Amino acid sequence: MITFKANIIQNTGIDWNNVNLVLSTAKTNVSAQIPAITPFYLQFYYPEIVRTLQGRVAGVQVSDSMRPSGQIRIRGVSSVGNEGTPLYIVDGVPKDNIESMDPNRIESIKVLKDASATSLYGSRGSNGVIIVTTKQDKEESPIPLTITSKREVSNEYIVDLPQTILSKNKTNTITFRESKVSSIFEYQAVPVLSENVYLIGKIADWYKTDLLDGEANIYLENSYVGKSLINTQQFTDTLNISFGIDNNISIKREKLTNFSENQLIGLNRKETVAYKITLRNNKLYPITAKVTDQVPVSTTKEIQVETIDISGGTIDKEKGIVEWKTDLKPNEFKDLVIRYSVKYPKNKRVLVE
Repeated sequence: MITFKANIIQNTGIDWNNVNLVLSTAKTNVSAQIPAITPFYLQFYYPEIVRTLQGRVAGVQVSDSMRPSGQIRIRGVSSVGNEGTPLYIVDGVPKDNIESMDPNRIESIKVLKDASATSLYGSRGSNGVIIVTTKQDKEESPIPLTITSKREVSNEYIVDLPQTILSKNKTNTITFRESKVSSIFEYQAVPVLSENVYLIGKIADWYKTDLLDGEANIYLENSYVGKSLINTQQFTDTLNISFGIDNNISIKREKLTNFSENQLIGLNRKETVAYKITLRNNKLYPITAKVTDQVPVSTTKEIQVETIDISGGTIDKEKGIVEWKTDLKPNEFKDLVIRYSVKYPKNKRVLVE
């Protein structure tokens, strides 16, 4: 059973007494959703690139910190006690950092601060903006850029009964719809991001139920288990809804140092990394679980990735996503091994894990 509820707040200064309401859908953030794994793309790492900006660009100051490249600030940013880092714009594309950019590829750098930054980039530019233009005559392997956009379509729902909403900035919750759906359940885990196992409800032909995007309070056997997210902006026949963590199934991911190597081969360095994932069923009945992990994906021909062992799992070679589906009897455990190597020029640096 799915119950649709709306949270209504109004502070117009005028009480709404017995008014007819029309509701529109809204999207919210969640806190208890199973993590979504994203590709781990490899590229060369230049830990000193930010430090070089201090001498090349007026207004940039780099302080010592735990990060290899130091902490960058733009002198003159007016926010008192502001501890944020600037926004990087590389050839028009926003970036969190530029530590993987080859300094030799930089054509020019421009620094914006205060009003000149916020007028162009809004609140994102409140800590200043560093605009980097690269040399266009040099080739660089493109890093896949994922841009997520959603339709600006608002579904409207008319509330049958008149409602009274006082102007007190107080949340009023009303129920405006109920529907029944059928689902099957599956256990899933992403140990590279979380050492928890999640119970996932899978709703087939969900698009026939007219579900709404939004935050959902999840109940299992009449007990509240947490919040999840309903996302209908997808192109699959099955909608997955997380029912939270199941503490009766445990999973652990640990590095296998005995199978990890660091070798010099001619002009190249080869690093081999191995992990063991242990999944245990502490329940009194058998289960089927899906485990998701990953190997890195190279973005340049100079970096070569080889998958050595994935314990019979399946791999999406373009994204490096590895999946296993495994059956476990009560109190049974199973070990899954993921092992890969990365070869690259020994005079450069790559973060391989």
